[in-house]
Amino acid sequence: MVPIGELRRPRVKGIVYVVNGVVTRVRAIDPNGQWDEDDRGYVDVPVTKPLTDVEIAQQFPSLPLRVGEERPTRSRQDSGVRAALTGPEHGSLLPLIPAGTGKRRGRH
Repeated sequence: MVPIGELRRPRVKGIVYVVNGVVTRVRAIDPNGQWDEDDRGYVDVPVTKPLTDVEIAQQFPSLPLRVGEERPTRSRQDSGVRAALTGPEHGSLLPLIPAGTGKRRGRH
């Protein structure tokens, strides 16, 4: 479960999982899924199965990340990841979330 505000949810397009500074997987948001929120405002995010590098390139062509690569430096992350996962018009950075979180927890 992660804290993603209700107003931000329609703009979130994907989640990047990082472990020890390395991208371990990227998942898209399931557009037909339900965002289950608890009393703290944390949500189980409806995500797809982990995307392959080809699927990442197709669904997020401007995302400057690939599975197995190190997480980018802050300046690269701010420009490329924000635009790819939330859209350039919104200017909000999707938090990079550690592995083991999300709706499909335990099915990695």
